[in-house]
Amino acid sequence: MIIVTDYSPGGINEEGKKFEADYLKAYGSAPENWSAVGYSQMKLIAWAIKQAGANVTREAIRDAIASAKDWPTIIGMTGKLTITDRLPEYDAAIITVKDGKFVAAP
Repeated sequence: MIIVTDYSPGGINEEGKKFEADYLKAYGSAPENWSAVGYSQMKLIAWAIKQAGANVTREAIRDAIASAKDWPTIIGMTGKLTITDRLPEYDAAIITVKDGKFVAAP
């Protein structure tokens, strides 16, 4: 079985591995897809607020998010996210089941 998803269990990069370990420690179970997506969205918003500097307005945050190009993330296969036409674009993660657990597909 092959599954297309946003988040690859185990993490695709060091930040993803840390996210998974921290989540497991905090909640006693591995994160599911939407936990990783929500985490990534909040990190993007925090980054945008920082980019806005002293002029934190709705417009400044919106403009910063719109400027995200190859922004580092824990979702997808490459760990890069770009905003185009107000939509996030990233390579989908491909996972499979091995020994009863979801893992990145080879």
